[in-house]
Amino acid sequence: MSVERLTISIPSTQFEFLEEYGKVIQKGKSKVIQEALKLLQEKHLEQCYKMANSEIEKGFESTANDGLSDEAW
Repeated sequence: MSVERLTISIPSTQFEFLEEYGKVIQKGKSKVIQEALKLLQEKHLEQCYKMANSEIEKGFESTANDGLSDEAW
């Protein structure tokens, strides 16, 4: 996996939380930030799926099983 270095500025309260939370879960600041970004990505992806799902025409849902019986194969 390729790794990039990043310098960021955050409020001191967030920095303190980052350090304390890292101690609690026994992980470094980089790992805590990676996990936070992963959660943010998952939240964004979920929002994208919700938006895409709202674009599906409701009429399509009724045609999804046209021609298929309810019999088990």
